[in-house]
Amino acid sequence: MMPIPVEMMSGIDTGSLLTLAQLDAEDVELTAGAVIAGFLVLSAFAGSLMVLSLWYRRWRSGQAVIPAANRQGTVIPIPILTFGLLVAVFMSSLAILASIQMYQEPARPVAAGSDKSESVEPESEMGHTESATDNSETAGTDSDHQAEPIESVELDESPSMSPEAFTQALIQTVYLDLILVVVLGVPVWLLNREQQRRSLIAAQQPVALQLEGELLSLSPKGGGTDHSNSYRSPPDSTDELSSAVSELEDRWEFVPEFRFAAEACLAAYLPTAALRLMMVLLLQDDAQHPFLQMMDDGVSTGVLLLIAGTAVFLAPLMEELLYRVVILGGLLNARAVPTTFSTVVAIGLTSVLFAFAHGFPDSLALLPLAAVICWTYHQRRSYRTVVLVHFLFNGFNIMIAGFGML
Repeated sequence: MMPIPVEMMSGIDTGSLLTLAQLDAEDVELTAGAVIAGFLVLSAFAGSLMVLSLWYRRWRSGQAVIPAANRQGTVIPIPILTFGLLVAVFMSSLAILASIQMYQEPARPVAAGSDKSESVEPESEMGHTESATDNSETAGTDSDHQAEPIESVELDESPSMSPEAFTQALIQTVYLDLILVVVLGVPVWLLNREQQRRSLIAAQQPVALQLEGELLSLSPKGGGTDHSNSYRSPPDSTDELSSAVSELEDRWEFVPEFRFAAEACLAAYLPTAALRLMMVLLLQDDAQHPFLQMMDDGVSTGVLLLIAGTAVFLAPLMEELLYRVVILGGLLNARAVPTTFSTVVAIGLTSVLFAFAHGFPDSLALLPLAAVICWTYHQRRSYRTVVLVHFLFNGFNIMIAGFGML
């Protein structure tokens, strides 16, 4: 059984928007949950407009829309970057193929008045129609009797995957993605630790210059100190060293990073929602999102909690590690001196790989979110910050879907 790419779990993010686009005034059932969900969505739209206007004012005044943190991102070696790119391309291909299969799969005819599980294969109905036509040439009464069931055929638009098969595929996906988090996370953690160790050593040791074949050791203090060095002169004591290192890089603090993450989440919400609703209207896609359909079909509470946990926690951890830290970080560090063009290419390629891994048509709608998260990582250089952005976005939409079920 083919596992479900965890990125497609984030289709629930746009699935709540898909539900809003498909509402019919005659079918709307006004419940307390629906009222709360609608209020939250409208509040998110208003907050998104406020953040976008704030970012525009910052940009007009020459400020960065997201302040740049004085941090050094993890330097990703070429082999790890190559592995991450291969994994991302594979996931995107798998999600696109799954989307094509879902849209090309023909609807199953079901006789009216019967349960949808008692579906009839299209081939048998075609054969039955041909036999009815042949009989009509010899006996009109028999042909009328044969044609009655054909006139009452309805289309079964329920998802082809049963709840049991969906649960098994979901569990396999969780296992595979946990393995991917470990496979990528351990090397990145070791690289980050080694990078911090080298930074401390560089701050402790005196500056050494090779000049005309002679090694000149310069004392940290005195007139010979090279003040043009990017690192500050190391102090005498360990306490002063820790203070100096903390001045070289901004410490990660939850409150300011959460504020930047909330701004990024709100800024991406309105463009993402607008694109998703536009795709629904253009494609005239009136089929409910597969995961929301599973929720409506009576999937157990345990499976719903597993879906929510995967989308809110596992997806941000795995996706931000793969797409932002490994791929975007590796592409940004590919050049000794990044240029504006190389930065745009790196953000664009990472955003496309991230969006296409969610399948069609969610991929097009998620491009604004992908670009905003990429820019947040470029400015803040923090894995935890972009995980917060993704957590807020997924968690909010899961909450909307939950209220819609009440």
